[in-house]
Amino acid sequence: MANSNTTGAWLDPPQLIGSPNSDGTISLTPLELKRLNDYNYDVAKMVQGGLNLANLNKDTNGVFTGLAVDVSNLDGDLTSLSVTVDGMRIADETGSYTIIDGDKFVSKDHDTGGIVEIKDGSIFIKNGSTTLGQILPSPTLGIFIEASTGKYVYLSGKVQVGMYDEVSINGSLIKLASGGNMSIDSSGTIYIGSSAGYTGNVSIGQAGGRIDLNCDVYYKGVLLQ
Repeated sequence: MANSNTTGAWLDPPQLIGSPNSDGTISLTPLELKRLNDYNYDVAKMVQGGLNLANLNKDTNGVFTGLAVDVSNLDGDLTSLSVTVDGMRIADETGSYTIIDGDKFVSKDHDTGGIVEIKDGSIFIKNGSTTLGQILPSPTLGIFIEASTGKYVYLSGKVQVGMYDEVSINGSLIKLASGGNMSIDSSGTIYIGSSAGYTGNVSIGQAGGRIDLNCDVYYKGVLLQ
């Protein structure tokens, strides 16, 4: 039998058998009386403040499809808290809200319409019903950061990739563009089009452009004069 602090079952009444008397009444044994008193005590504690849905049986629990609590009189911006059998929803006076479910998390900002949703092990970034991008796990390859069609993934500010480990950028088209000057620096040698197994052409510059070589230039190991 569960006790008054249980969260996983309801209270079962004690089994009372007793001993029959000659006048047709039944006398309870001291142990049965103790069980009855303990049961009444636990029920009283629940009714006075410890009762929760887990203490109810399945049929009774099914009647409770939701619970809404108005907390507008509390300090801060929280105005409503809704709890159902499927999760919890917290909202403020602007209409921003957060939903916490067993297998899903959704948070929406009213001012921007931005939504962050976590489900199925992935993170989705939305604006209203439009998905802007997502972060997806791959059991074999790692983590994908993917923007929706026509959208871009922007990395602003100071960005460091690799932390001195190997960094690979693969794709059908890779383009580096800058609104100002751009430099490619290395404390070692900079190689362009020299990886084994790749024989693509290397084109530098275009009509109207200018290339300055401010160093010694070698062609097949011979210094050009």
